[in-house]
Amino acid sequence: MDISTLRKYARVHKIKSKSKVNKEELAASVSRHFANQSVKELDAITCFLYTVHYKDSVLRLPLHI
Repeated sequence: MDISTLRKYARVHKIKSKSKVNKEELAASVSRHFANQSVKELDAITCFLYTVHYKDSVLRLPLHI
């Protein structure tokens, strides 16, 4: 990945790192963060189906089912 993409991911997800970090270290911390993310299968399927059905609309979670 490009270093600017890694920096943006780190900024958006508030991953703490040194200001002067090289690409390999940033890629490792982004990779660790991404691997630790959990996905609720029901929420992902519901959001996908809603988005497919309503095209441009985005479903905001959590739903109170």
